[in-house]
Parts: sequence; C-alpha cells; structure tokens
Amino acid sequence: QGFIWFIIAPAGQGKSIGFASLFERIFSDFQDHKRRYQPYPRPLPLVSAHLKESAGPNVGGLIDSFIRTEFAAHSRREFFNWLIDNRCGLLMLDGLDELITRDANFLEYLEDRVTTPYSQPGIIISMRDSLFETSDDLSNFIHDYAPFVSTFELKPWNSAALRLHAWINLEGRKPRPSEPDTASVSKYLVMLDKNPGLKSLTSIPFYADLLVQSNLTPLTGVELSEQDLIELAIEKMCSREYEKGTLDRDVFPPQAFREWLEEIAILSYQASGVSVQELRDLAGLAAVLASRDLSEDEQKKLVDHITMAPFFKKSDMSGRLELTHELLAEYLAASRFIDF
Repeated sequence: QGFIWFIIAPAGQGKSIGFASLFERIFSDFQDHKRRYQPYPRPLPLVSAHLKESAGPNVGGLIDSFIRTEFAAHSRREFFNWLIDNRCGLLMLDGLDELITRDANFLEYLEDRVTTPYSQPGIIISMRDSLFETSDDLSNFIHDYAPFVSTFELKPWNSAALRLHAWINLEGRKPRPSEPDTASVSKYLVMLDKNPGLKSLTSIPFYADLLVQSNLTPLTGVELSEQDLIELAIEKMCSREYEKGTLDRDVFPPQAFREWLEEIAILSYQASGVSVQELRDLAGLAAVLASRDLSEDEQKKLVDHITMAPFFKKSDMSGRLELTHELLAEYLAASRFIDF
C-alpha cells in the first residue's frame, strides 16, 4: 500500500542488514522475471558511498553519482526519474539520514515523484528512528501525503529471538523443536528476566552480541546492569586500541583515554559533531592527560593514533565527525556532566 515505505529502527538494530537482505530478495525477483521476459522493477539502491562521490550533499548530486557509477550507459537524471515514476525501478535508500532531514530538496523530490501525473513510484527509505521522529519537515510531509506513505518499524528482539541468539552463541546451534534449554542458556535467560533494563538493552543486537560473547556469562555468577553493559562496550572499544598497539598504556592510560572521549562527546553533543581540525586540536590537548611529559614526536604520534580510533564516523552531509554509537555518545556526555 502506498508509494513510499519508511523502515525505521534505532542504531544497532540491524537496519543495514535488513536493507541488504531486502535488496537481495528484490534483485533476485527482478532477475527471475527478467529471465522469463516479464516486467519487474529493478532495485536502485542509493547509499552513503554514492553521496561521497557526488558533486554536492544533496539529492540531485546523489542521483547523478549513482547514475555515473551504477549505469552502464550515460543516462540523464530525467531518465532515472522516469524509471521511478513508472515503477520500472524501485528506489531504495539506506544510511542517508542526514540528507533526508537536512536537504530541503529531498522532500521536494519525493513530492515530485508522488504528484507527477500517472506516477506509480516505489520508494523504500531506511533510517534511524531518532531522526525520523524529530524532523518537523519530514513529519509534515508524511502528514500531507499520508495516503501514499507506509511506515514499518524493526521491532526490538523479543524473548524468542533472545533465546535463539543465546542458543547459537552458547551452544553453537539452534534448539530442536520442543528441546528444553541447556543449563547455560537457561541461566543466561533467567539473568535477563531478572533485569528488565538489561533485557531491554540486549533487545538491540549490538548489545546482545556484546554480552553473550563476553566473559561475563551467567556461568560466572556476575550480576549485571544495563549500565555495566554500556561500560563494557566502552571498555572493549578502548582496549582494542591498546591491544593493536595503537596506544601505549604507559604513555596514555585508559582512564585518560576515557576522559578525553567524554570531552569529545560533550562537544559533539553541543555542536552536532566536531570538525576534523577540532578533533586534532583536542587530541593535541590529550598530551596533558599523559602519564609523563612527551617529546614532540611522541605528541604527534599520540594525536595521529587517537584520531584514527574507530570511535568516529564522518557525516557525508556536513563533513563533521561524531561518535559512532549514539547511545554510547550520550552516555559518555552524561558521565562527564555528572562529574562537573
């Protein structure tokens, strides 16, 4: 039903995996119909990689980039739009949240597709629920064109999904029909049931993976809270940099790294990200947190290494950097505010 389908979910819920699976199924159907000489819309996936190659951070540049990189022949934007309007092509967008909410022309583009005479477009848009719910322009568009819009939400994992996940990770297989839980699976699920907050957090696959693959399994008898799991996520991300040799514990202790990340989180929260230069300037100040005075060469290495840590992602729209995991960024900022 409708012409535009929004698929929304929080970060870490598996939107991109679901998007890839959906594209694979649609493309398979397209190929199958093509072999039988039957019409079927070709999926046209526009992702952040196309935005990086575009002339500008806008819908027009995005489409032009897609045409250059994905079409064998040199086609015009009008032809691309014709494919969409006549449902010869199915437009699919993923990882373009900022463009959707910040480029005013994007909603105008959707409006053109819906209102073009005799148009029957098919447009699938996958995006984070936080941006979906906070964009006034997007809300107004959905209200104005409600008969043409459908919204689907990726639900958090329920008890059945958590049980299956526990079996696969703790026992290495799926349970057989009617098979009772093993001791380890049972203890794990009981632990979650005793802590609604932790169970809610593990309904997001990222955190469920983190918990079940950690050493803090129910067999250890350790009582955990959702705060413990978030702290574990931060600790794991930091520890990885020391294990790789990127950072030296004797020069830049983990606690110093944590304090620096909290400062970045606050700045990012206040200014919707940081510029590359701001990040390097703050990395330069990190030398103050070092366990000893650093030589000029050591300071340069520290700046280079700390800015390359996989905590940051770059906005394709603004070019600003932000912490990769939204929930962790909010937690780090809150931790620093509490300390003030």
